[in-house]
Amino acid sequence: MKSNQRIIACAAAVLFLITGGCSATLDTEPESTTGESVPAPTESTAPATQASTAAPTEPESTAPVPDPVAYPAPAQAEIDRIRQTIAAEQKLYGADEAVLTFAGDCTLGTFPECPEHLNFNSVYRASGSMTYPFDYAKYWFQSDDYTIVNLENAFTTATKAEVKEWRFKGDPSYAGMLSPSGIQGVTLENNHARDYFEVGFQDTQNALKQYGTTYAYDGVPMKFTIKGINFTLLNYDCRTWRQERIGDQLIAQYCEDIRREKTEDNIVLVAMHWGVEYYNNPEPYQKDYARRMIDAGADFIVGSHPHQLQGIEQYNGKYIVYSLGNFAFGGNENAVKAARDTMIVRPRFKKDEAGKPYCSGMTVIPFAESSAPDAAVNNYRPVPLYGEDARRVKDTLLRRSSPLPNGVEDILCAGVDF
Repeated sequence: MKSNQRIIACAAAVLFLITGGCSATLDTEPESTTGESVPAPTESTAPATQASTAAPTEPESTAPVPDPVAYPAPAQAEIDRIRQTIAAEQKLYGADEAVLTFAGDCTLGTFPECPEHLNFNSVYRASGSMTYPFDYAKYWFQSDDYTIVNLENAFTTATKAEVKEWRFKGDPSYAGMLSPSGIQGVTLENNHARDYFEVGFQDTQNALKQYGTTYAYDGVPMKFTIKGINFTLLNYDCRTWRQERIGDQLIAQYCEDIRREKTEDNIVLVAMHWGVEYYNNPEPYQKDYARRMIDAGADFIVGSHPHQLQGIEQYNGKYIVYSLGNFAFGGNENAVKAARDTMIVRPRFKKDEAGKPYCSGMTVIPFAESSAPDAAVNNYRPVPLYGEDARRVKDTLLRRSSPLPNGVEDILCAGVDF
């Protein structure tokens, strides 16, 4: 169903694994206002003194650094089950429907403080798989028409970073894992794409272009055509602190952009980075803004940033997915309990008898953030859920949707309904 753009990406990713790899804004993020760099540790260059009155220090530990765990590839039985589930899903929609897939926060890299043997880079290299973070999810990504994830890191070798608690980056060659995994596009308007300043942000865009992956951020929409339907995706950062400072300007801009992009024969998608981390309910402004954007012409709204699942609404027939949760998240070596359950969503679009496109349905695929045997460990490779585990995700979504004014009362869910 998709065009194959994988040859260059595969070759580059294989080479990386063999060799060991190595716009103006309206405001300033509160947690980073100094613009200073976070230096890497270096050996001292100060001259040694002839005598010292300091007490002797404990010798540095000579304990060996553990090797990173090499997680095995999915078993054939697991792959077969995934394929069977996808085949069952495909029976539920028509050949004229364009199927999109959205996944949440993907940090394809690490942060300086993460222990070397536990960080994303080490686990990725040890796996020997160019598509390691998506070794389970890629079967869904490759079975649809277009897949989009939220990329929460820079692809750069820059060393000057913002002064903030979390700074995420991955080697530019990591962009080469996206296309072979079935990912066509990424959203960049979030609080980590610029962790390494404008240099890192430009490096990220260059890496994505090199490996044939499209991207969107504020002012740069993503446009594509599937089965005769034109899609435009708009991407914004509207976290709570930004809304509190300049919310009126932001929502006015979003609605103006939507009205400008909306036509009778296209679909306007809006990807929002918003809300509060680890809150399981959207803030009042999110619900207000979502309705105003739909009234302006948006056809589908999907959110990220809270790191866990939030409810789903259907306002005027248009879905609002407030938070997808984490997905392949290299931002923490621990699997935080609140973030373990996640999902991908697959909205479908078709044309009515008059030729006007609309959203004809949506499927939820429950996942766990990590496939490590220890539930407290994040191995950066999400795994699909079935049976009672899938039911838990569906029940969580419905429970968190019920207080919303237009919360969904049921939703098609893999592992439960088919």
